[in-house]
Amino acid sequence: MRLGDLLSHRELKLEQLTGGPQSRQLPIQWVHYGDYPTAAEWISDGEVLLTSGYAVGDLDDAAAESTVVALVAAGCTALGYAVGPEHAKVPEALLHAAEMHDLAIFVVPFEVPLIALTRFVFDTLYREKYASLYQAITMSRRLLPVVTNERDPRTVVSIVGTALGRARIAAFDYYGTLIGFAGLQEVDARNMFSHARSAGIPRVSITFKADSDTITVVPIPGAREVVAYLIVATNGPMDERQTLLVEQAVTALSLTVSSLESVRVRRRADAEQLFHEAAAGPVDLELIRDRFEGTAPDEIDTYVVLACRAESPSDEIRESLLARVEDSVARASEAFLATWSEGQVLVLALNPQGNIGERVWADLKAIGIATVLGTSQLRTGLENLREAVYQARSSAATGRVGVNEPGGAALDLLLQYLVDAEGVDSYLHRVLGNLMDADKNHALLQTLQVYLDNGSRPGPTASELHIHRQTLAYRLDRIQQLTGRSLKDGSDLLEVQLALRLRQFRSRDES
Repeated sequence: MRLGDLLSHRELKLEQLTGGPQSRQLPIQWVHYGDYPTAAEWISDGEVLLTSGYAVGDLDDAAAESTVVALVAAGCTALGYAVGPEHAKVPEALLHAAEMHDLAIFVVPFEVPLIALTRFVFDTLYREKYASLYQAITMSRRLLPVVTNERDPRTVVSIVGTALGRARIAAFDYYGTLIGFAGLQEVDARNMFSHARSAGIPRVSITFKADSDTITVVPIPGAREVVAYLIVATNGPMDERQTLLVEQAVTALSLTVSSLESVRVRRRADAEQLFHEAAAGPVDLELIRDRFEGTAPDEIDTYVVLACRAESPSDEIRESLLARVEDSVARASEAFLATWSEGQVLVLALNPQGNIGERVWADLKAIGIATVLGTSQLRTGLENLREAVYQARSSAATGRVGVNEPGGAALDLLLQYLVDAEGVDSYLHRVLGNLMDADKNHALLQTLQVYLDNGSRPGPTASELHIHRQTLAYRLDRIQQLTGRSLKDGSDLLEVQLALRLRQFRSRDES
């Protein structure tokens, strides 16, 4: 029930004085009678307050504004003012305050008892609730055979769309494949998903404005992860009837889209296979489109590869990291593939928006997951996917917590080709010597890496390692003894750096 329904009832002869036409769309949940200044304390969202004016008739400007502000803050839909012999009209101070704070005030004529308004509101709400319940039961009866026999989510969407009436409805799988729609054209359904994706891929229901529509996005849960989304567009906030029907739709869809749970598993397997094929050689566009199963954009202008690993990967973080990365990438690209690969989440994002690496890292940081995120350069030719994967992997493997963009990309690519070459093991042992025993010399290897990362500067190195400079000096001397290399000689430094990088690539490939 809305305020306009009450004001339009001819027998009540109500006259609206403030609030404007838009206020007629405000909901009415109940009606109260209150003839005391503190009545606002007992008002809740969507309720109408009726008064005979005894408590507010002599209010000055400040008191009138205070009363109106309290009613608005409480969510009062409207104030009904009953005129009579003692208060023949609504006080000007009250009307002025209501205009300032956008509160609807209407006049109740002397000959109309307030109980008549209460009865009309009660009867209307009762009929509406009965109609909503009856419609929900009717829809449930239609959905039951679909859920138990057909298990077709498109039929569910069609039935719910008919029940919702003017609302427009569409369902999509996690990756944006259209499952079904009702009350609108297919192109409009896809636009709804674009609006929803730009607002964020939710794990709980969200509502936002898009042009003149109110868009509600409801995730459809599978056994472990979100598998689909129901998107509803209405001309305003959903009323109680629409909310009840949408809740039923979500339940029915969750029972019929169980097959979609395997979609995410299959897409991740497709991604793993694609990255495996990219490592073997060039990948053509048709193969890319086949892996995306129809969700790749028509024009692939640019792409980027991300490699993400948790700083401290507990079992709980490992379970959720891939899904969290997918949620974030989905907001910042037109389409993507993601999978676990060699201890990292590896992502191919098509037509990314802005600095996608920074956005993903910030999203993960916001939920308390510290990650090392490596990115490739923004690329245009998918035939270079192999190099982009190498860039992202190496940036993540050698980087620190935060976003690590490719630096020595050409060198990393060369090392990636050399890492399995004959003689690499011999070279590593010749340069690093006993440092190759990582279990025994972990602290020395870490010290050497941080020292080189800081440009051979003792101060920043000791600070990052949280050790005294004398301890650092002792460790550096020990490293030189074990390797037989001088950390002040340019040629020795170059060999040590190359050996460390090769060892990092070798360790990553063996993980």
